[in-house]
Amino acid sequence: MIDSELIFLDTAPIIYIVENNPNYYSRTSSYFTKMIQNNANFVTSVISIAEFGVKPKRIKKLELIEEMEEMLKVFEIQTKEITRSIAELSSTIRANYPFLQNFDAIQLATAVEFNCTVFLTNDKKLKNIKDLNVKLTEDLSNDY
Repeated sequence: MIDSELIFLDTAPIIYIVENNPNYYSRTSSYFTKMIQNNANFVTSVISIAEFGVKPKRIKKLELIEEMEEMLKVFEIQTKEITRSIAELSSTIRANYPFLQNFDAIQLATAVEFNCTVFLTNDKKLKNIKDLNVKLTEDLSNDY
């Protein structure tokens, strides 16, 4: 593994950790731990913050948002802003993959813009993206 591996986190892996998801917490946290031991770094975008915040606000559990912010700090996850170049790249990605929603294309464009080596998600349709190494959390081993 290269020292500078950069892993983009889609929203789902963040949710799995914060909400201690019974199906995905163990494998996701094991993966994070292993990647940190291998000097990998993590990136997400402000889109993950927007997506994550919906449910806690809807069910009035704002402490989950605080837990997500703490998780970003603990794992030293860089949160990237959406720039014009990312917006333009996302439109190209959507043009090439018409099944994508806007937020998915922006997340993918952010990962491409920052040269991420892995895009960690649990969105099966994203496995069809050829521009990135897309990994599904459901495919991670519990003892990664």
